[in-house]
Formats: sequence, structure tokens, C-alpha cells
Amino acid sequence: MSADDNLKRFVSNFLHETQGFSEDTSVEYLIDRAKNAHSVHDILNELKLYEIAHHKNAAQFAQSLFDGVPHLQQERQQKQKQKRKEFYHKVLAQEQQRSFPLISASFDSDSDSDGEGDKKVSKTKTKTKKNKKKIKK
Repeated sequence: MSADDNLKRFVSNFLHETQGFSEDTSVEYLIDRAKNAHSVHDILNELKLYEIAHHKNAAQFAQSLFDGVPHLQQERQQKQKQKRKEFYHKVLAQEQQRSFPLISASFDSDSDSDGEGDKKVSKTKTKTKKNKKKIKK
């Protein structure tokens, strides 16, 4: 059985115990309100609408329900953390790309008969080898 089913059964049992009946829509409504709740007090206010907040187990039920559901605020915070993490990795990748020297496409047309163009290419190759050694450390 999934956690969702267990939670539905828990809420349904409490409603049946306090009111003598339980409906699926009432169960879904309470679970949805618990997901949007900021505190246990918010859930107790919802139970007042059902006129069962005065029940001896109402506070314990509200605490268990609040602890048992994923809250929308937590989900939003997790999504924001994930977005920040992805952004950080993108920025880090861009910085790494900037650190690599670019080889200009014009080195073929600038090459002279004395081989200066080849020297430029070999210098850039040695620089990238040095950079690779630094990265491996």
C-alpha cells in the first residue's frame, strides 16, 4: 500500500470515529487543506468547520495529519533549490568554457612561409595541455 492510501485510510478512520461516517470527498478535502496548511492550527480551524475540533483526539489527529502530508511550501522550496543548483552548474560550466583558449580560424590565412602560423598553433596546444594538468589535480 502506498503512503497516500495509508493517509487516506487514516483520515477516513478518524472521520468515521468522530462523525459516524466518512466520505471520499471529505477525506480528499482534509488532505488537500493539510497540504496547504502553514501549521497545525490551520488544520484545527478546518476541523471546526466539521464541528469535530472539540473531540479529544482532534489535536493529535491534526498533528499527525500535518506531519503526514507533503506541504506545498516545502515542495516550492525544493524546486527553488533545484533551480538554483542547476543555475550554479550552468554558470560553472560557462566559466570553465571561458577558461579554455579559443583557436582563431584565421591562423591558416595568416601563416607565412617561415612557419609562424605553426608556432601559434603549437603554443595553444601546449597551453591546453597545461590547463588539463591543472584540472586533473
